[in-house]
Amino acid sequence: MTAALNPDDQGYLIVAMEPGEPDVQLEDCLATLARQGWTSRLQGFGVHIFTGPRFVWPVVQVHRAHALIGEWRGEGAHPSAIAGRSPDGPTLAADLIREGWGAYLMVWRGAGGNSTSCEIPVGLSTPCGGNAVVRPW
Repeated sequence: MTAALNPDDQGYLIVAMEPGEPDVQLEDCLATLARQGWTSRLQGFGVHIFTGPRFVWPVVQVHRAHALIGEWRGEGAHPSAIAGRSPDGPTLAADLIREGWGAYLMVWRGAGGNSTSCEIPVGLSTPCGGNAVVRPW
């Protein structure tokens, strides 16, 4: 890594990698990020999540291959239970939206190893209907 990547004070960075053998070059880049002020908040299931120094939102693993960045609120099942019954794709995103609200990003690895996210724009504090952004990456 030749140029510095300065952390946004309130930003996050998600690095998706293939699980398995360590990649020395990638590990060097991740170490450089840490030296530049990024904080490693979660590592697992082929995803490494870093945050800036003033990032105030929680970052938690909520199921085997799922991470939640931000706050999800609901009166029924916890996000880990929702991910357990709908672990993949648009069904998980729809269930999260239907059963709760908040400002969050849910990231998961599907059965085929692909990474997907369901994003609810920050600032929504009421049930958001179909306003989520779901995208594979």
